[in-house]
Amino acid sequence: KILFVGTKRAASEAVKDAALSCDQFFVNHRWLGGMLTNWKTVRQSIKRLKDLETQSQDGTFDKLTKKEALMRTRELEKLE
Repeated sequence: KILFVGTKRAASEAVKDAALSCDQFFVNHRWLGGMLTNWKTVRQSIKRLKDLETQSQDGTFDKLTKKEALMRTRELEKLE
C-alpha cells in the first residue's frame, strides 16, 4: 500500500487523481500531525467527531443545558 500526500492547492487534484488511478490512499487537504505515528489518538478524535455530529443531528444538544451544548458545539467545531 502507498499513501499519497499533497496538501498544497496546486498538488491537491493531481495527488487525488494519481491515488485513485492506483486504487491507493491519499491525503489532499490538511495533514494532521501524528497521523502515522500516533494513529491511536487520531482515531479517537475521529470517533469523537462522529459522535458529536450524531448528537447534533439527533437532537441530543437540545436536551442539554445551554452551557453543555455550547461546550460540545465548540468541541465539534474544533475537531472539524
